[in-house]
Amino acid sequence: MQQTLCYSASACCLLVLGAFTPLKASDGKVSNQLYGICSLTYLLAMVTSNMSLRWVSYPTQVIGKSCKPIPVMMLGVLIGGRSYALRKYMFVLLIVVGVALFMYNPSKAATSTTNAIGLGELMLLMSLSMDGLTGAVQERMRGEANAKPNSAHMMKMINLFSIAYTFIGKNFG
Repeated sequence: MQQTLCYSASACCLLVLGAFTPLKASDGKVSNQLYGICSLTYLLAMVTSNMSLRWVSYPTQVIGKSCKPIPVMMLGVLIGGRSYALRKYMFVLLIVVGVALFMYNPSKAATSTTNAIGLGELMLLMSLSMDGLTGAVQERMRGEANAKPNSAHMMKMINLFSIAYTFIGKNFG
């Protein structure tokens, strides 16, 4: 929760600084609902990722989070309407396999007795799913007709919603 509050405080400072930048006509055409959904999935990804550390080791989390491009690409295709070249799929696969091989420790794997998926692994899966949804919703925002928000405006709006969600969660949750 402290990480979320720290991000929100930083976002507040950036919002104040960014409040004085002029909006383009296309920035305001993205619905607030999409910003709200994107912000919620972003926060849920961060919270579930941090909570998973209670039940899984840090190397396990690193391996799990290295798989982030997979759900981002899958949900980008299914929800965001994105398409990728076959080369991109191969690059992502090589990155994930490379990180897994780098982090793999055969001596610790041999002593492991449980093969069941626990709460930590489920939290990692939830985090990856939320990361994928965040990317897909952002693609949807960029793909809306007459709405091409720039990155700074998109970050500002997502952080604004994140601040509101964090405030509500902290004070009323």
